[in-house]
Parts: sequence; structure tokens; C-alpha cells
Amino acid sequence: MVITGTNKGTSLYINGKLQKKLYDDWIQFTDKDKTRMRKVETLVFPLLTLGGFKGEIDALQIWNKVLSDKEIGGLK
Repeated sequence: MVITGTNKGTSLYINGKLQKKLYDDWIQFTDKDKTRMRKVETLVFPLLTLGGFKGEIDALQIWNKVLSDKEIGGLK
């Protein structure tokens, strides 16, 4: 499983294949002008402390850049 995030949104990859992108979503208001606002969908991961679940996290990798689809597909 790979989760990527930027200031514009978040993507989920399973076994190197994109499953879901949370990007470019809009909120439509019901005012007279039908105002629209971009919804930013990002995640925050508290990496100092992990817990609140039963199980293990194995081979956690954290990258300080957005990986390409090809790079994600090559991860083991």
C-alpha cells in the first residue's frame, strides 16, 4: 500500500496500481451566485507515535517527494 499526498490531494495505490485519487473536488454552495470552492483533500500522518490498533507495521518507507506511478509500481 502506498499513500501519496501533495498540497492538492491524496492518492492510494495497492500493489503498485492507483485505486483512488482525492483531487480536484469542488464544494458547490447554494447561494444566489452558486459559488464554488476547491476542496483540498490531504492527510496528516503522526509519525512520531503510531498506535491505536492491533497488528504490525512492517517495512514502512517515507519519502519526502511525490513518486511517479513507475516508481510506485517498482516498490517492494
